[in-house]
Amino acid sequence: KVDKYSIDDNVIYIYYKNGADTVIFMQSRNIESGVNIDNENSKIKTVSVNGKEAYIVENGERNILVWDDERYLYSLLGGL
Repeated sequence: KVDKYSIDDNVIYIYYKNGADTVIFMQSRNIESGVNIDNENSKIKTVSVNGKEAYIVENGERNILVWDDERYLYSLLGGL
């Protein structure tokens, strides 16, 4: 269920909540801005999302999936 959302400049955040679990979806128009990911003590995997290269960063508690489609930058953050 969508808990809340916000639009900040060129970034859209949507917060999905299921009980105590929250997943955050982010979409940015500026793919040049990138995403800062703390990868210390994390495992990084390369996967495919709709034919595009994506990265999963797993650290045990909060995981992130990041990809772009040459127009937007996307990320999912939560207990994926």
